[in-house]
Amino acid sequence: MPRGGGPLLRLTYNPGVDLAPVWLPDGSGFFYTTERLDRRDKDRCLALLPAAGGTIQREICDRVAAADDSVNALSAAAFTRDGRIAYVQASAPLSTGWPVAPYSQQLVVAPLDRPAASRWLQRLPYTGPSGRLQQAIAQVRWLGDSALVYVGQQEGYAAACRGCPLDTLPSGLEVDLLDLRPAVPVTRMLPGSDQASSVATVGSDT
Repeated sequence: MPRGGGPLLRLTYNPGVDLAPVWLPDGSGFFYTTERLDRRDKDRCLALLPAAGGTIQREICDRVAAADDSVNALSAAAFTRDGRIAYVQASAPLSTGWPVAPYSQQLVVAPLDRPAASRWLQRLPYTGPSGRLQQAIAQVRWLGDSALVYVGQQEGYAAACRGCPLDTLPSGLEVDLLDLRPAVPVTRMLPGSDQASSVATVGSDT
């Protein structure tokens, strides 16, 4: 949501896709997913802007040379005050392109100063705690410093016309909580969240 009142202010001027802004815990700026149209693979990176807009201060991308033959995307970032980032990393072959569903997708956590040093928390698709197949993860949020909540999604496919490229249509299945305290993280569905399309957190336990 916008911080404070006043008129809306345009902050980005990328001719590609800019998605999913998320504030840093101290409110000094926000990260968002931005499409790199200057690259042949059109990767999607996490970019940091100051709270009032201006020049991008930092960009987190998949810069491994071996990944140049794929579309690589980082999204759904969430941050802790002690300097960790959780995000979804995904990739798809260049022949498939984006936004058709990725070939490979994982929820990971890493130090914000070393985001490539990530630890896998969940590989997709996976069977969720409700027994339904989760094909995507959206709206990742920290609940305190030792748990994540997110919307588990299913994905369908449609084209605007016959012969047009397929597009991916995600829809929410449930809100899941991922407890990071055990050696192997444990996932459970939050009661009353069937078919949920969004999630927000308040404090460390709500």
